[in-house]
Amino acid sequence: MLFPSNGPRRISVSREQHGAVVVQIARHNEWLMYVFMWAAFTAGFLFFVWIFISPFFRNPLSSQELVLLAPIGFIFLWYYIAVRVGMWRGFGVEQIIIGNRMFSSTRTALFWKRNLELPLAEIVAVETVTPWHDLSNHVEFMARGRRYKIGDMLRRDETYELADVLRRVTQLSK
Repeated sequence: MLFPSNGPRRISVSREQHGAVVVQIARHNEWLMYVFMWAAFTAGFLFFVWIFISPFFRNPLSSQELVLLAPIGFIFLWYYIAVRVGMWRGFGVEQIIIGNRMFSSTRTALFWKRNLELPLAEIVAVETVTPWHDLSNHVEFMARGRRYKIGDMLRRDETYELADVLRRVTQLSK
């Protein structure tokens, strides 16, 4: 293992009184670090945008300056991707409830929220994804002809534990 997973446990599995299995995945990092990273990235973003936009304000717009619109769009795209990834990595939590023959997953990061509900019978395969670098360990499962991903940057043992829980529960429902 190249990068040892020494961080705190992020996953907790419990069984409620009515038989549902509840899996909670806590956020990966300290949110303060991501706020500082977001501020630094925003400052860099504004600097590059100013470099590419300032020619539009110096002289009347000419067709030769329209070439600068492509780098501006590229910079905006990367800023959007970086903010979204940073938001999920810094503030993202997941809650999975498996019960009553249903799989329900809720991912929340500040004001972004994703919900997924599936009948357990539609989940056909559960597998762990643990690359050599241990930086993106997660669990994937197949349902409705699509691959769904649960957890991100989990420790290797947490990845195996989560996959085992999903396998056991989906086998019981069939």
